[in-house]
Amino acid sequence: MTEEVYESQPMPAMPGTPMHATEGSIKYQLETEDIIEQIEHTLKCELLFQDPKTGKFGYYTPENIQPLINERGVQSVLFELRGRINRIYSLSDLTDDDIANITIGVGEAIVDDFEDNWLSYEIKDEPSATKIRRLVTDAIYSTLKKARDGTYLKFLRSTHSTSEVQTMTGKPQQRQSNNDSVLDKLFRRP
Repeated sequence: MTEEVYESQPMPAMPGTPMHATEGSIKYQLETEDIIEQIEHTLKCELLFQDPKTGKFGYYTPENIQPLINERGVQSVLFELRGRINRIYSLSDLTDDDIANITIGVGEAIVDDFEDNWLSYEIKDEPSATKIRRLVTDAIYSTLKKARDGTYLKFLRSTHSTSEVQTMTGKPQQRQSNNDSVLDKLFRRP
């Protein structure tokens, strides 16, 4: 059983820089490393636990569970993810076709990589390879959907503008009764 232990720590602000609550929230939404780290633990079939004595959190692999892929394969998959699950893509202005093409392209790249490196990655079986590909493409698709028609970028601009108005006036900004607001676009209803 392998084990990693982490201490739970809050996200720090830059030293000497006051951080508005909205800025911290936006920074949290744009940070992607924790998503990639969670996918890494999933690929390794690691489970989260908390040590009852110390209160520290860590990951372990149960004794009878074999990881979906070895460390070399995990790093190859994470390389693909880091190239797509990032602020550049989240803050882009993508069409549905862009999102589909990028997601399909990554899925095809994963399949090609697995075909070339099946034995060296020690992939357990074909269903494991399918699980990995789906995990990767679903994560990428979800990230790219935030960038559909620039909606996420517009939402962040709107949030930042509202925050500036509140900071300057000390009063909350009046909410517009516009049916086509950024929030309405972000949380579309059929």
